Amino acid sequence: MILLALAIWTLGATGVTGQTCISCPMGKFKNVSGNVVCSSCAAGTYNDQQGRTSSASCLPCPANSLSNESTISISGCKCKPGYEKINGQCSMCAVGMYNMYIGDSQCVSCNTFATTNSTGATSPAQCFCQPGYSWNGQQCAPCVSGFYKSGVSNSGCSICPVNSTTPGQGSTALTDCMCTAGFEGSNGGNCAACMSGKYKIGNGGNCVSCSNNSWSKAGSTANTDCLCNSGYVGPSGGTCTVCGLGKYSLGATMECVNCPEGTFSSAQGATSNVTCSQCKSNSYSQSGAISQEQCYCKSGYWTKDGSLPTASCVQCTPGKFAETGVAACTDCGAGKYASSYGSNSANACLSCVSGKFSLANYSACDACPTGTSSPSSSGAVTNCTCNLGFEPMTAGLDGVQCTACPAGKYKDASGAGGCRSYDKGVFSNAIGATSANASSSRCPLNSECPAGSTSVSQCTCNTGYSGTVSVSSDVCSPCSPGTYKNWTGTGPCEKCAVGFYSSTPANKDGNCSACGDYSTSPAGSSSFSACECSAGYGYSSTR
Repeated sequence: MILLALAIWTLGATGVTGQTCISCPMGKFKNVSGNVVCSSCAAGTYNDQQGRTSSASCLPCPANSLSNESTISISGCKCKPGYEKINGQCSMCAVGMYNMYIGDSQCVSCNTFATTNSTGATSPAQCFCQPGYSWNGQQCAPCVSGFYKSGVSNSGCSICPVNSTTPGQGSTALTDCMCTAGFEGSNGGNCAACMSGKYKIGNGGNCVSCSNNSWSKAGSTANTDCLCNSGYVGPSGGTCTVCGLGKYSLGATMECVNCPEGTFSSAQGATSNVTCSQCKSNSYSQSGAISQEQCYCKSGYWTKDGSLPTASCVQCTPGKFAETGVAACTDCGAGKYASSYGSNSANACLSCVSGKFSLANYSACDACPTGTSSPSSSGAVTNCTCNLGFEPMTAGLDGVQCTACPAGKYKDASGAGGCRSYDKGVFSNAIGATSANASSSRCPLNSECPAGSTSVSQCTCNTGYSGTVSVSSDVCSPCSPGTYKNWTGTGPCEKCAVGFYSSTPANKDGNCSACGDYSTSPAGSSSFSACECSAGYGYSSTR
């Protein structure tokens, strides 16, 4: 019995007192004889056979896997944390994934926009925000424009250097920071403002020079910031054209400015009105004049020395006028005058009033000769005609000298005609009478005077009347019957001759009737009854 027991308690077997020895189960081994229990294969190994006598029978688990003690099969080898089983092998979790468990589970991806710094991560704590993202307390958020983050971490994004920014969100490197509009420099470096005369529109790149003859302020961000230089004009950012003669520009404008009136400039590309020179004294130019030759004498002045550059402008003398820019003053025409120096238009030449006249270039009108008058605007002495009551001293000649009509004459029309005598029976002692009725008187009744009479004493009784007229109250009496007066003048009436008679009072033709044959009457008989038969003849009643 003792020998049998010894035989049972051999290598690879175990037993219980009073029982039979049995083989070490899978996952165990026994490498010594004796009444001891089988040993467990170590963790990380497995044994899939019974009765193993050496620890060498405990096979190692495949790479990157683990097992518990006494593992009885290779299937008991599980991938360690940071690994996952792919095609029966434990492969390390890729970057951005982790596995925190021992087993055959698959690796898990980090949260959105997160990753790991290496492969084989065993915990979500090893997940950090990707470059270009930072942890906001809840998730990885992209760096906003103007910020960047280059590493894998949960730290905040870094701000770009001054005057630079990133093209969008999620920038991952300092070199993503580009200089903003109006600044230039290397990406991620210092950004300097574009110099005056340059501009830059967008992010990144170099400043661009403004077009010829234009400039811009430092830090300009668009070509429209380029403004034309002084002396040039054009649209912002466009072509700048030089200002021509007679003009100037202070810059930054669309149009050149004309030199003001009364100045000129022969400079091209002038940058201020300092180049606009004053015209010579008493001269004038339109705006934009380009030379002294375009300076014309002001109205009322004329160019004394013609077209010489040194020509001076002199005032027009009285009787003349000049409008702007004329070479010589113009005479006021006949019938007009100008009394002042420097008259500047034809309107300054005033018309002579009636009774006066002027030739061309007169400073004042001359009065017509005595006894004459003229219409307004008369231009010669011959326009002065004899007034009413005056006649030319030289018959038929106007405008030289007129004399008043003498007593006994009148003139009722102006002109070269002579004075007219008053009609018979009218007398006047007035000098310069202007009408037949002016200052005239008629002879007393039944008397008359010759044409052109000047006094009542020139009035004589008419035929058939007798008496003497010395004053206007004198009366001419009619010849009584038997008398007659067949001539005018003073003196008594004459008697009808002997043998004649007249019964007609105021007999003016001297026709007395004869008595009958062989009869007679006394001189001055006034009727037939005064006729008596002559001696030797008797009266017959049959007559």
